[in-house]
Amino acid sequence: NPNLTLEREDFSLAWPPRRQHPWRGEPAIIDIPYGLPHMGAEPLVLAPGEEFQGSFPIPVGVRGMLTGISILIGNYGGASNGTLVLRLSNDDGHSTQVHVPLSDSQDNAMLPITFTQGEIPLLRQDRLFFQLRLVNATHPVAFWAYSLNEHFGHRIPGHKDLALRIELHVTESSHESLTIPRP
Repeated sequence: NPNLTLEREDFSLAWPPRRQHPWRGEPAIIDIPYGLPHMGAEPLVLAPGEEFQGSFPIPVGVRGMLTGISILIGNYGGASNGTLVLRLSNDDGHSTQVHVPLSDSQDNAMLPITFTQGEIPLLRQDRLFFQLRLVNATHPVAFWAYSLNEHFGHRIPGHKDLALRIELHVTESSHESLTIPRP
């Protein structure tokens, strides 16, 4: 049932809902597998002027248009500044690049990144490829990463078995309806 959670086995309601409300035009929020939160996380620090890249798996059955993502960051108690540049692409050649100012970001919270142009269709891809870069900053930003394995890890050089905490924002596509896997 798409109204129930995939995170627990107690048949409870999903929060946030896994089902889109077509009358609202809101995207469905879909978690990328990142392991068990109680296992602890380690920060991957991105210093000013540096970048890292990797890829993450798309949950099986997710279809539609990717209109944004959210990613868990640590901004050193509000000291992180500058602009985070995200480049995201699929293996069909669709890509987008977004510049997100960190001045209003919250420490240890999800940073919402909405694509103003260049939505990415999710049709038959297994993974999305990303590049994160920090520009015009005087302080670093941290991305919380959880230990998984190389298959589900985000293939970040030097940290291939770690997974970032990412949520996909997916809307229905006019070509193919959004499908969310059922438990």
